[in-house]
Amino acid sequence: MLQSLKSLGLVTVTLLLSLASPLQAARATSKLSSVLAQVPTPQDHKAAPNIEETWTITEGKTLDGKNYTGTVAIQPIGQIYELSWQTSAGKQSGMAFFEDGHFFVGWGTDEAAGYGVVLYKIGKDGTLEGKWTSSQQGGEIGTEIATGGKPNQIEGDYQVSGTNPNETGRYKGTLNIRKTGDTYQVTWSVGSSYRGVGIRSGDWLVVSWGQSDQLGVADYAISGEKASGRLARFNQSSLGVENLVRTQASANLFPSCTPAQTATTQSRKAEADCFLEQGIKQIDAKRFQTALQSLQQALTIYKELQDRSGEGQVLKNLGNLYYAQKDYKKAIEFQQQALVVAREIRDRELEGRALNNLGLAYKELGDSAKAIESYQQALAIAQEIHNRKLEQIALNNLGFIYTALKNPAKAVEYYQQILAI
Repeated sequence: MLQSLKSLGLVTVTLLLSLASPLQAARATSKLSSVLAQVPTPQDHKAAPNIEETWTITEGKTLDGKNYTGTVAIQPIGQIYELSWQTSAGKQSGMAFFEDGHFFVGWGTDEAAGYGVVLYKIGKDGTLEGKWTSSQQGGEIGTEIATGGKPNQIEGDYQVSGTNPNETGRYKGTLNIRKTGDTYQVTWSVGSSYRGVGIRSGDWLVVSWGQSDQLGVADYAISGEKASGRLARFNQSSLGVENLVRTQASANLFPSCTPAQTATTQSRKAEADCFLEQGIKQIDAKRFQTALQSLQQALTIYKELQDRSGEGQVLKNLGNLYYAQKDYKKAIEFQQQALVVAREIRDRELEGRALNNLGLAYKELGDSAKAIESYQQALAIAQEIHNRKLEQIALNNLGFIYTALKNPAKAVEYYQQILAI
């Protein structure tokens, strides 16, 4: 369960137990805090270079020529990447697409107003084919086509039509692009009015957009451990500079699992165990692409050794990986595979954990009935094998989903059972 849901669960339980005595409430809150901290957090894969790191700013220069230092943390979410800057010039957040060795970023400092990023592929006939997202879309992307432009010239007026993320609606309108120095100032009229600032890089135009003027755009060229960046702000014609290097501590955080010189069953299992453990740690550190690679290597070796227990553990963690990418159908697919293995080898704890994780994924897809069924099966297994931690997790998940279903009486029923453990 995601951290925000953990917090909501604890607040909800505290309110539900407000009628209890002060001593009971204190004990409940303390115990539930411990339980919620143990809820497995299926973490967040994306087919791109290994860029989900913390990067150090080796050269940062604002548009008015002032130098700054700091770091940029990058992690995937859904179909895009999220960035978080911590610098001597301030804090900000952004979103990005990766294409052709470049990291195309839109950022904003007005979180309340929101912001977005659109990446256009510039066609030879003057057509712009774009994909976009915003800070409210949770990593999902929409599409946009702009027609009516002139060949070999970005500036001008366009007719646009687009599709919202998850195909939740379509829109039409107009787009104007105006070149000002090294940047492009962009305005849309698509029912509502939006504005933005863009940078061109070869056949790409990246634009940060929104309804406020607290917008910026960046283009980083990735080369191994380094990234060379250009920055622009809304209503500004010049560019700033931001060059990055992969933070060494982050790059060396997970050394490779080196195979033994003489391959034996024991050494190969140790190698697979190393990849599995490394993959789990990489998930916790939000290094999702490398986590996928580690888990796939572990799975290959476990299958070679016919180690079904190891296979089951990897499949469960692959499910966790896809869950945090919000690919809930893929998460369910891998948790179900883990469940098959667990039942085959009669590993009841693995079965219970896979069922809990299935419940989390079903809940996110809006299938409360299947979520409850999965949680209840997990609870029965936990009680059967006397696994108190697993039992607490299942009870908490049941309490949480009934709270979400606006059935507080049922929720309290499950939360109170946690107090008896």
